[in-house]
Amino acid sequence: MNIVIKKMETDAEIKGKAYVHWKSWQEAYSGIVDQRYLDSLTLDKCEKIAFRRTDNVIIAKDGDSVIGFVGFGKYRNDELENAGEVFAVYILSQYYGKGIGYRLMQAALSELADYSKIAVWVLKENTRAIRFYERCGYRFDGREQIIELGSPVVAARMVFASSLASVLVKPLGCNCFWVHLWGETESAKTVLAMTAASIWGNPEIGDYIMTFNATTVGMEKTAAFYNNLPYILDELQIINDKRDLDNLIYMLTEGSGRSRGNKLGGLDAVPKWKNAVITTGERPITTARSGGGSVNRVIEIECKEKFFDDPRHVANTVKANYGFFGKMFVQKLIKDGFGHAEELFDSYQKKLIADYDIMQKQAQSAALILTADTLMCKMLGVEETALKTEEVAEFLKTKASVSVNPRAYEYMCSFVALNSTRFVYNPDKPIDQWGVLPGDKQSVYIAVPVFRKVCEEEGYNSQALLSYLRDNHLIEIDKKGKNSVNKRVNGLGTRCVHLTLPSEDDAKYDDIDF
Repeated sequence: MNIVIKKMETDAEIKGKAYVHWKSWQEAYSGIVDQRYLDSLTLDKCEKIAFRRTDNVIIAKDGDSVIGFVGFGKYRNDELENAGEVFAVYILSQYYGKGIGYRLMQAALSELADYSKIAVWVLKENTRAIRFYERCGYRFDGREQIIELGSPVVAARMVFASSLASVLVKPLGCNCFWVHLWGETESAKTVLAMTAASIWGNPEIGDYIMTFNATTVGMEKTAAFYNNLPYILDELQIINDKRDLDNLIYMLTEGSGRSRGNKLGGLDAVPKWKNAVITTGERPITTARSGGGSVNRVIEIECKEKFFDDPRHVANTVKANYGFFGKMFVQKLIKDGFGHAEELFDSYQKKLIADYDIMQKQAQSAALILTADTLMCKMLGVEETALKTEEVAEFLKTKASVSVNPRAYEYMCSFVALNSTRFVYNPDKPIDQWGVLPGDKQSVYIAVPVFRKVCEEEGYNSQALLSYLRDNHLIEIDKKGKNSVNKRVNGLGTRCVHLTLPSEDDAKYDDIDF
């Protein structure tokens, strides 16, 4: 056995680190952490985390295999000055007792040498880890905190906080924002929406909560009626034409309706509002063809797991008790003033943009949610349980994922995959080919008219997409500098876009926002 301690560098090492993360949690925390959370922490989810957080990770390797790692950096809270933190030390169980954990810890401490103190948090029930940290020189300083693990908890808190944050939109000078819950599972999305509605009023469907079964004019008037309170809509699937959704997103997040004439020849008052929009549905509200503006305005939360053990009990409880907490929250805001809220909001927004490369509108929406949650926790005397930026950031879109052209490229690749027979010549089944797919499947020739038609049908600008593909070296440029090349298709010389396709390794992570 020849164990090497080194910084994490390659994709293979990142994937190895993810495996250690996943496997170690299953081994070390069984019986300590809720099994539902352990089940939800899949290897795929650990890979997402690993590719997002590649800095400040040192790994231990046995040959080509990653068998342990340590993560470290600046202390994540502000309560300790000039402090570093060891975030995690994990080792596969078959390598316990060989001094590898100690070597990893020493490597991390060496990297943190400029800090005056080093902190580490450990689960109280994890006695084995506590003994290890004590042998490394750590001592308990009396600090404790309660954490709730699992995306269902974070998602539920985000929705609840979004409802409260609605009344902060206007006083903090922000734009309206949208939170969408989606999923086909029995996750009790509607019940969660009811808890958010119960803050302000009767959460029954048809009372506070509306459905998408309304005209645009009706939605404008309803949003204006709610004014600063959240506008909550259930059952997105009622809208069949997805092209209408972009317009709806723009309309409701603009906070202003259209100017319309009346029977007397004058103009009706333009409806206005400043609030949050909270919606539920069985599918995402944005798609690959959605404009960057609409994608940026919505925080989407996929519901893969149940939010409540007994949804019916929760629903009955909020239907019998509603309209109290929102009033208390507003009264507290008025009494204390908005100075602290403004400070929190500015701090959260700057951190999200700087640390996670989040688009400004997404960062603004998330900062409002975090601010409302922190104020709520302070009001209840449980500040230590407030949502963290890193928890909320998992649900946000980066600049790259919001950009239209990368999503258009992804769609074009999917289009080719779904219609591959149209790009392969088959003498036994003569068809009108749309291009040529070489045997290595590393690229594809798409006839220019087909390329333009696909872009037009899906709402993409073909020239903008070609410019993006050219700048990123994803298409072949001919000798004259044009974005298309000659290729024989259907036996005829045809101008084609020669598009580079993602490798198999890239395709594995199509749905991951690195």
